[in-house]
Amino acid sequence: MNHDITGHLDRWSQGDPAALNELFQMVYHHLKHLAESCFRREQHQVTLQPTIVLHELYLRLAKGSPLAFEHREQFFGFASRIMRQVLVDHARARKRVKRGSGIVFNPLEEDQVGQKAIDYETLLAFDQALNKLTQIDPDKSQILEMWYFGGMSSTEIAQVQNISRATAKRQIRAAKLWILSHLPQSPRSLAL
Repeated sequence: MNHDITGHLDRWSQGDPAALNELFQMVYHHLKHLAESCFRREQHQVTLQPTIVLHELYLRLAKGSPLAFEHREQFFGFASRIMRQVLVDHARARKRVKRGSGIVFNPLEEDQVGQKAIDYETLLAFDQALNKLTQIDPDKSQILEMWYFGGMSSTEIAQVQNISRATAKRQIRAAKLWILSHLPQSPRSLAL
């Protein structure tokens, strides 16, 4: 299957639009697992469903120019970044509505069927801290992004970053500590 994924990535990067559709069908369950693992990290569920995040990921990939990836892990790392952007964009939209921007926002969401929503202020603060970390140490930021938003294991991250698994674990731990020390308050709804 790895070879098939790489082949589809190559075809898509060369401009074959059907390759993206086929690729997405091949990796859909894996991407959904990554999205679900991101949602499971939260003590309270985000008001998006993993499926919605995946559909937004597909739309963003489809409307953009084809990208070149050397291997599948690099693609999944990129997908984790897009999932982060989707969650942050959603949090910003919710915050605008909360402030009375005039936008009517009433989708059927998980919190409407009995689950609590994540504190969007915390998610936005997390995103700001991660952006600051990116300026200081882009590698640590990317590693944390792949781990937190992409649900990638330290082994997968090590493969993508071309580092040892032990180094990946240390980088994840260091990035988590840095982020926690730069959040304005103790995040109860953010499971790092």
